[in-house]
Amino acid sequence: MNSDLISLLTPYDVFSSKTRLGPNCDGGYVISKIALEECDFLFTYGVADDIRFEEAFSTAYNKSSYLFDHTINKLPWEKGLLKYIPEGLGFDINCKDFLEHYREFNLSGDALLKIDIEGNEYSYFENTDLSQISQLTSGLLLEVHWINNPDILPRFINLMNGLNEYFILNHVHGNNYGSIWDYESYTLPNVLELSFVNRKYVSKFEKSKDSYPIWGLDYPNNISHSDIELNFI
Repeated sequence: MNSDLISLLTPYDVFSSKTRLGPNCDGGYVISKIALEECDFLFTYGVADDIRFEEAFSTAYNKSSYLFDHTINKLPWEKGLLKYIPEGLGFDINCKDFLEHYREFNLSGDALLKIDIEGNEYSYFENTDLSQISQLTSGLLLEVHWINNPDILPRFINLMNGLNEYFILNHVHGNNYGSIWDYESYTLPNVLELSFVNRKYVSKFEKSKDSYPIWGLDYPNNISHSDIELNFI
């Protein structure tokens, strides 16, 4: 498992330029332009009150954004290309599977799927169908939490192995609102922002030669502290 963790966190160059959407702080994400150009709309889970990424996406690409969050006290609303639904991702009360939401809106084409659900990502992906998700998505933005927890780590590794079958990890960023921990000879963030591109849109790829964080693309989530150097890449 030790060698697997580092290899699973190694990003790959998919020979498409990357861009940043959203603010130059918490809420912004770096993603390959392939995933942005090939998607037909955005599905984003866990938005809270920060919709800057979604606004930037819909403005830049003139595509609809479907925003989901059941943890904030707001009624459904629609503003231009943005539509908010007070439901979450998962299988608890007031939550649904992405696949169910996709069908409910009677959509066709690929979604860019963005997920930040504060640790519930593990139980969600353990109970959904990744093969079906891969058929309906161009890429995935995923924040993962607490990988330093010995109970979470094997679940994280299983999640990454499952995603790796259908997606290629293209970008990694450490969220400096989380802590760091020592793993073998490396220092790792315990909260990571991961960007994936669907394999169906990638013709060739190789291990990234960049140093992370990437200047001009990555910014610290907490601007009062330095970004986390990812010395395992």
